[in-house]
Amino acid sequence: MKKKVKRRSPIPKDLPESHKKVIRAVRRMSAKRGFKDLIKSGIYLPDGSLAPEYGGPPRVK
Repeated sequence: MKKKVKRRSPIPKDLPESHKKVIRAVRRMSAKRGFKDLIKSGIYLPDGSLAPEYGGPPRVK
């Protein structure tokens, strides 16, 4: 059985080093950790829905 190979596009050389650093960090991150960070930053809500500010449904009070 052949092993699956993850193919990633190369990081563009013309990007600032700070952007390259972020891209490398995100690529090392697990999907679970990445989603937790999206919740922490307010892009997604803990229930998994997109925050209203980013196109999700309005919050019900």
